[in-house]
Amino acid sequence: MAKNKTKNAGEWAELYALIKILADGKLFPADGEQNIIEGSYYPVVSIPMQNDDNSSPIEFRVESDKTILVKSPDKTNIITMKELHTEASNFFKIISSRKGRSFSVPEIEPLLDKLQNPTTKQSSDKKADIHICLHDINTGQTVNSGFSIKSRHSKPATLLNASKQTLFRYRVVDKNSSKSVKESLATYDVNKEKIGSKTRVQNLNKNGYDLEFEYVVGESFSENLTLIDSSLALILSECLKFYMNSNKTSLSYIVEEVAKKNPCGFKARDSERIKDFYIYKVKRLLIDAALGMMPSKPWKGQFDASGGYIIVKEAGDIVCYHIFSWNAFQDYLFNNLKFEAPSSTGKGSKSSFNYALPLEIKGIQYMDICLQIRFKK
Repeated sequence: MAKNKTKNAGEWAELYALIKILADGKLFPADGEQNIIEGSYYPVVSIPMQNDDNSSPIEFRVESDKTILVKSPDKTNIITMKELHTEASNFFKIISSRKGRSFSVPEIEPLLDKLQNPTTKQSSDKKADIHICLHDINTGQTVNSGFSIKSRHSKPATLLNASKQTLFRYRVVDKNSSKSVKESLATYDVNKEKIGSKTRVQNLNKNGYDLEFEYVVGESFSENLTLIDSSLALILSECLKFYMNSNKTSLSYIVEEVAKKNPCGFKARDSERIKDFYIYKVKRLLIDAALGMMPSKPWKGQFDASGGYIIVKEAGDIVCYHIFSWNAFQDYLFNNLKFEAPSSTGKGSKSSFNYALPLEIKGIQYMDICLQIRFKK
C-alpha cells in the first residue's frame, strides 16, 4: 500500500467496517430504529476482496479458533480477532477525529499490510461496497451477499444524488402575479447577498405564481420511475414542491403530508388507507435506489447490493439491514432520509443541472427543481 495514502471519511469508514466485521466474525441485524435485534446475528464465513491496486484477489476466512485467515495467491497471514478488535477501536477514534475532506491514516498501515492491503468498492457504478459470505442459519447454506456501507460518524451519505437526470420540470402558471418570473427568481438581493433556491421558489409563489408538474427531465430516470411505479414521478414532484415551500425536510413527514392532498386521486375507504398507497410506493423507490437503481442507467430490477446495508453508527457499532429482514430495512430507509436542496448555480460539470432559475421554452415559462435525497444525521 502506498504510504500516507489519503481517503475521504466515507472511504476510511468502509475499511473500518471490514476490520470490525472480521473482529466480530458476524453481522448484527437491526430494527427500523438501528437497534440491534437481541440474540440475532449472521455468522460471517468469508469476505472476498481485491488488494488496493486490483492486481490480486484476497480472501478473509473466519476460523473457529477466533482467528482470521488472510489468503492470496502469494501468501497467507493469520490475525487474531482480539488484535482486530483493538485495532478497530483505535482506527475508529482516529478517523472520527481527523479533520479535512480527505486525510491519511499512517497509524493503520501496519495492519493493512497484514491484511494484504484490501480495497472496498471497485466501481462508482456499483451499489455494493463489500461482498460477504454469510451462513444462513435457517437453511444451513452459505450466501454471498453484496452490501452498501453507510457511515453515520461523518457527513451523511446521499441515497439519490443531484444530477441532470433528477431534474423535475414545472410549468410556471400566473395566478395573480405582482412581479415578473425573472424578478421573482433573482439570485441576489439588493444587498448583493445570494438568495437560496428554496427562498426563490417561495418568492415565486408569494408573487402570484404556481407550479404545475410537467415531466422528469432525465429520460433514464423517468423510465426507471415508471418501471418501479407509474405514479412515482407525480408523487415526487409534489414532495419537491412541498419541500421547497416549507422548512420541513424529513422524507417521511413530507410523503405523509402529500398523501393528505392525494394528488394521484387514489380511491380508498379512508385517508389512512390512502396514506398506505403513498408510503408503499415511495418505499419501493428507496429500496431500489439503495440496492441497485441509479438515475442515469436503465433499471431492470436487478439488485447489486443484494444483501442490503451495513451501517457504521456514531460510536463505531456496526449493524446491518439484510433483505432477510425486509420490513426493518424499508422502515430504516423511510424514517432516516430527508430531501435536500443541492447548489442551484453549479459550475463546470454541475452547470448542467442548474435549477430554480428562469427557463423559457417557446414563449412558455418553466422551472426545474432538482431532487436529492440524503440520510439524516
